[in-house]
Amino acid sequence: MISFTGVRSGNTLTNLTFRSENRVLCVANAAPEDIKELADLICIGKTPIEGSFECTNGKAVYISFKPGFFDCLNGRQILKTYSRVSCNGKSEPEFSDDDLLLDQRLENLGSFERAKVLLKVAGAMGAYFIFADSPAYGLNETESQEIISSVVSLAGNVIYTADCLSDAVKADDIAVISGGRVIFCGARNEIKSALEAEPVHLITVSGKQAEVKEKFSDENTLGIEEISGGFYKIKYRCGNEELGKLLSEIKKSGITLVSSVESSENRLREVLTKMAERDQVRRENQIVQEQSVSGPATLGIGDVTFAKEIPNMFENNDDCEEDDSQNADGESTLFSPENHKGGE
Repeated sequence: MISFTGVRSGNTLTNLTFRSENRVLCVANAAPEDIKELADLICIGKTPIEGSFECTNGKAVYISFKPGFFDCLNGRQILKTYSRVSCNGKSEPEFSDDDLLLDQRLENLGSFERAKVLLKVAGAMGAYFIFADSPAYGLNETESQEIISSVVSLAGNVIYTADCLSDAVKADDIAVISGGRVIFCGARNEIKSALEAEPVHLITVSGKQAEVKEKFSDENTLGIEEISGGFYKIKYRCGNEELGKLLSEIKKSGITLVSSVESSENRLREVLTKMAERDQVRRENQIVQEQSVSGPATLGIGDVTFAKEIPNMFENNDDCEEDDSQNADGESTLFSPENHKGGE
């Protein structure tokens, strides 16, 4: 079980509150620094600056699907080394000897083949909790749907990150992040209503209570809160055109308009719309690619430098080379117990 309550972590994440118990959570629209702080909290167990955090039933396993993470190793080496710091200490692969993908360095694989290797590795570790970073990275729509579907069945609890709406809605719960803040956290069936709803505005006025309640008595009024004597904050749902008419009527009614600002709910709608647009772009790119290219593009380790930005879960993992990551027996020591230290 993973539980956050009112957490403010480091310099980015604020207002982070969710509970995951045998559920899949998608962290949508997160920036790299947000993902790093989440991984620090979940996989290293650092103490948040405010609020509370709880992780039970063993350690969580972090695995990134972006190029740069484990690219200097092949699948079998990853399994041997990474399993030493997993929650159950499993060390033997459960793959057939004819699985050739496991014997290739990840940097030599295309995005789809690379993702499939990491899925096998993550699944074989038998972890109770898995944090999968960007499992759809570099994939087209068809490939991403296959990989995301596999990710959600990896463990009892899974957190994964996504930028496209169709990837996010495969999770039980979705936490949408914008500007370092969690602007929404709820069940996936709430996302559709958030997309279809009219914008919400916060209108502050001053006047007599009876006049204010009479003016804001229709079904679009979501709430009226008295801030102080004679000042009221109204949560009102309407389009921008209707809002202009409403503000004009307020000024004529004798009620004093103090301010009118958009609610954070509008930001959620904007973010979800952009995520849906990314789906469309990916879909169009796939059509073009299928018409003009015979095979998927290959991403190498030089395309993304995410390895230098991943959470500092392990020491001495910068600039890893194959020769330096093996001991005298030919086994990788990149993530040996001596190189793995948890957070304080």
